[in-house]
Amino acid sequence: MRGQSDPDDEEPNLFWTPYADGTSGHQGATSKAAEPGRRARIEDALIAVARSGRRGLTWKEYAESHGLHHGQASGALSNLHRSGSIFRLKESRGGSGVYVTEDSIFGRDTIPYRSNKQASAAQVRSSIAERLTEYREQIEIPDAMHNSECWTIHPRCALKLAINIALDKGEK
Repeated sequence: MRGQSDPDDEEPNLFWTPYADGTSGHQGATSKAAEPGRRARIEDALIAVARSGRRGLTWKEYAESHGLHHGQASGALSNLHRSGSIFRLKESRGGSGVYVTEDSIFGRDTIPYRSNKQASAAQVRSSIAERLTEYREQIEIPDAMHNSECWTIHPRCALKLAINIALDKGEK
């Protein structure tokens, strides 16, 4: 298959991209990866990460040592991470993720590639819970208006009850 890395090849194809659904494909000539300079930058990033050894390399360190801006440096490292050519450690340095080659992991925890566009289910639940909690605190209902059936006649009580139920389910 065109673009797919052959296990017998000495060099991995850095433009063979795994997709979220478990399939994968080639970033062809019309992709951003084929733009002039980008392929060289990605290959250069792989060499820089390999040379960094056990210490690893952050996007900032790579950018500063190669005269790149954030997007160029982090884009190259992200492409390599997504393709499985390098790994991101759970540890960070200077607030940035540390990238290493497979032979430099040395048993440390790594983070699988996940696009910034894909929020995890836990992040979505957390964000919703935060918003609901904030909104619940803004709903003012005088105690004199409450009874066990107030939610059936007061829209604010019904909303507050729905928020409480949603938050209770999220905690389980």
